Amino acid sequence: MMAKRRFSGRSFAGRLFLLLLGVVLGVSIAEGLLRLSGYEPRIHVVYRENFRLSENPKLQYELQPGSIDGQSRISQAGLRDREFAIEKAPGTYRIMIIGDSVAYGLRVKADQAFPKQLEGLLGDLPHDDVQFEVLNLGVSGYNTQQSVERLRVLGLSYRPDLIIYAYSLNDPQTFSLESQGLAAMEERARRELRPGESILRGLSRSRLFLLLWRSFQDPWTQGEVHAQGSPDYQAVVSGSYDAYFEALHRGETWNDVKDGLLILKELGEETGARTWVALLPIQLGRGRVAPLSSLRARLQEEVTALGLFTLDLGPPMIEANQNDSKQLFRDPFHPTPEGHRILAESLYGALLESDFWDQTMNPLSAQVRGNSSEE
Repeated sequence: MMAKRRFSGRSFAGRLFLLLLGVVLGVSIAEGLLRLSGYEPRIHVVYRENFRLSENPKLQYELQPGSIDGQSRISQAGLRDREFAIEKAPGTYRIMIIGDSVAYGLRVKADQAFPKQLEGLLGDLPHDDVQFEVLNLGVSGYNTQQSVERLRVLGLSYRPDLIIYAYSLNDPQTFSLESQGLAAMEERARRELRPGESILRGLSRSRLFLLLWRSFQDPWTQGEVHAQGSPDYQAVVSGSYDAYFEALHRGETWNDVKDGLLILKELGEETGARTWVALLPIQLGRGRVAPLSSLRARLQEEVTALGLFTLDLGPPMIEANQNDSKQLFRDPFHPTPEGHRILAESLYGALLESDFWDQTMNPLSAQVRGNSSEE
């Protein structure tokens, strides 16, 4: 007769420990893979480790220095970029890009965003005595006032030679998913997370936890369902985008934009930096880059009347959309890496055609134009 096996508490504890260790390792690996791959849903989740509430009332929130962002890291200065010395090296020409999630490069890798692609194009120019640096000051969800304030408190310390404001057509709106998300997290932590506060605060910094939690409690991560409460997305989905974007650019919201642009102009004049406003394109409908030509023409006229050089990046993207089968947008506002490439090339061409660079500093404009005409 076979003897009964005795139950060992020690062996049970050992197996439980191995099971828990396996779960911890599995979750850690999944978390690491999510961060390294930069995976995110169709409409992005506000990741708490990448943002923090700001003491500056105009900014409201800002990027978290040193935080991991996909395969890159937010710099110690708070840029989605590499570390830059404050002082420019001799012969350095600095371009500062300000703006919202398009400038930031939401849903693409940091080096695929148009600021870094522009830097790469400029770096390929045949020059020996000029070094080009393009600094990405973009922050997801920022409006005009926030973008200009970030330039004032952070960007100007780098002494840019040229400032380019990448203007999205939803910049006048005051609603921000990032601001709303951060405020909601802080409010819930203050009101509800009492006994398990430290555990839940830690979990709120996990991308795996947030993705799973929002998948069950919130439609934001589900494929074709757009972020609730975001008026720009609602306007696009409902088909009322013409009226919505026209209304944004009139009245109080447009006056706020103009006030911000005038401050941008003043900051450029005070520091000797050139200032550009580049109007970004959007996509309305599957595969269709919307011209909104009458609105864009009016914006170009009004911004030019304020004394700022204005460049419309819509036509190059529309032309590329008609002639190229590649997908240019991930959603109505955010380009794919290919879309960012077109934006970078459009800015690059405009820079070469401009007379903004002092010829003693950069003799390349005339040289490149001459080479192009000979070809």
